[in-house]
Amino acid sequence: MHSFLAPYDDECALLAIGVPTFNAVTRDFFLLRGYNIFEMGDILAIEKALNIKGHNGFCPCRTCEIKGVRNVSGGEKIYYVPLTQPDGRSWDPNNLPMRSPARLAKVIETLSLPTTTDSEEVPRITAKSKEDISKYHGIKGLPALRRVGSLHYGKSAPWDVMHLIFENNVQNLVKLWSGNFKGLDTGTEDYEIPEEIWEQIWQETADAVQHLPADFVRVLGSNPAYYTAEAWCFWFVYLAPVLLKGRFSDPKYHLHACQFSDIIKSCLRFTITHTEIHELRRNIIDWVRKYERYSNSTRCTSATSTNICQILLPA
Repeated sequence: MHSFLAPYDDECALLAIGVPTFNAVTRDFFLLRGYNIFEMGDILAIEKALNIKGHNGFCPCRTCEIKGVRNVSGGEKIYYVPLTQPDGRSWDPNNLPMRSPARLAKVIETLSLPTTTDSEEVPRITAKSKEDISKYHGIKGLPALRRVGSLHYGKSAPWDVMHLIFENNVQNLVKLWSGNFKGLDTGTEDYEIPEEIWEQIWQETADAVQHLPADFVRVLGSNPAYYTAEAWCFWFVYLAPVLLKGRFSDPKYHLHACQFSDIIKSCLRFTITHTEIHELRRNIIDWVRKYERYSNSTRCTSATSTNICQILLPA
């Protein structure tokens, strides 16, 4: 990723200095400058570009420095990030430790120290300490685009709704409700929908879209394995609130699903006010807290993947 973006990084540096450009109106030259202020891509691509440990690490989030936990007794090696951890500690979703350029610079400065030196006056650090610092902060080194300071480390790579929600959270919710999510059971809750009911739901989905204009949605078959992100969007926003009604043993799970559907609708709006953004954030925090309570994430941390944490950070 770094070698691939190196030519572009060089061009960004040239644009920051200024490129002589002819103004056809005034008939003279001026310095044209341009700055890259955003990075977009799927989750893995952005992790590579930012040079961070990533979604399975101890500090997995690219926007904040929330720390993960893992089920050591169960032999799991992947870290998960529930707001309320098994030992009783909790993260405040209204005050998460956000990543910043200053913190990045400090960590990079430490990681750049030599591991051995002949001079006692030169700071030194052991290779083990470097690895511990890298793991704790989730940072492996300098990001790919680093020559111009126009990118804010932590804010310039916002989460996009397709990869975060439709390619991850929505599908994971369906797997959880189907009893097919990482081998988890329901614990003290009862949110699983039997397989035969799911077969009815998918058949009703296929029947429901047969007579809808193609401008609204493509044909959705009875096998969700072939659904695209666009298909999951339409299904969860417009069909799931109706199709899932009365399917759960407790109505609270259906209300929870509908709440997430409303959150998605707000995220997809073309215009939104600051007041509505604050309300959206409150709804997201409430939804995540309910998710942790309903999925028994304090009992089994793997129910709370990094993607659940990340919807607390809407772009």
